[in-house]
Amino acid sequence: MKPFPNSAIINVPVPLARQLFEVAEQLPWRSNQEYYDVACQTEVFNKLQEACGEGFQGLIAAIQDCLETPPFSALVKGLQFDQGHRLFVALNRAFGVLVATPYDHKSPRNQLIHYIHPSADLAIASDLHKQTERLHTDCADWPEPSKYISMQCVRPDSHGGGRSRQIDMYTLQQLLASCAEPGILDKLHQEHVPWQLAAYLGGGVVWRPILTKNSMCWRRYTIDFALANEGVELSKSMLATLNILDEVINYTDQIIDFALETGDFLILDNQRCLHARTPITNPDTQRLMLRAWIQ
Repeated sequence: MKPFPNSAIINVPVPLARQLFEVAEQLPWRSNQEYYDVACQTEVFNKLQEACGEGFQGLIAAIQDCLETPPFSALVKGLQFDQGHRLFVALNRAFGVLVATPYDHKSPRNQLIHYIHPSADLAIASDLHKQTERLHTDCADWPEPSKYISMQCVRPDSHGGGRSRQIDMYTLQQLLASCAEPGILDKLHQEHVPWQLAAYLGGGVVWRPILTKNSMCWRRYTIDFALANEGVELSKSMLATLNILDEVINYTDQIIDFALETGDFLILDNQRCLHARTPITNPDTQRLMLRAWIQ
C-alpha cells in the first residue's frame, strides 16, 4: 500500500478556515431536500465566493489542480464545517452540480448529502465482502457515472477501521499491461459490457467499455446484475478478462491507503480513479461520513 501523496494534500490556513466557517454560519439554513434545487446550491457558493474572495478562489484553484493529475484527487485539511452543510455544498458546487438519487427521508443515503454509516453498506451476494470494501466507481448504474465524489469526515472509526483506498486509471493500466494476459487493455477499451441501470432511472441495461482514453468505470456487481437479470451475455473470453481485472484491482500493492480525520474533505475524479474503504469490525462504531456526487 502507498500513502496519500503530499502533493495532493492542501492545508487550509487557520484565518481562511475561520472566515469560511463564519460566513457559512451566517447564511440561511436549508434542509437536505432543499439543496436538490440547483439555485440553492449556487446561492451558497456565490455568497461564500463574494465574502471570502481570493482566499476561497485560491482554495478552489488548488483543488482543481490536484484533480487534473494523478491521483486525480485532493485531500483538504484544516477546514471547519458548519452543521448546516453550507460550506460542504459550496465547495462541491465549485466543481459542478450536486446530484443524487430521488429524495427519501427514511434513507440516509437517498438524499443530496449522503450520510454514510457502516450499517447501511450493501452486501455483495457472492461473498462476505461489502461493496464499499471493493474498489469501485460510484454511480456505475447511471448512463454516465458522476464526474466527482466528495467526502467530509465527521467522525472516523475509533478503532481505525474504514480507511480510505483508491487507485487511478493510469496506475491500473500499467499494472494490466504487465500482467500475463496479452491484449487485456485492448479488450477493456474495445469490448462493451452491460451495466444494470438503477431502478429509479427505469432499469434496463446500458453498454459501455470499462476503459476509454480518459476514463474508467468498474463495479463488478453492477455488470453481474445485468448478466443475471437482463438476458444479456458476455463471451467466456470477456468473462475471464473481468476476473483478471478484478484480481489485479483488489490484490495490487499499488493502492493508496490512508485514514480520514475529523474535518478532512476528500474530493476525487470518479471517472478516473476507483475508491473503497477497509472493513469496519467495531460493532459500536460511530463512524460518519458525508458524501456528495457532482456532475
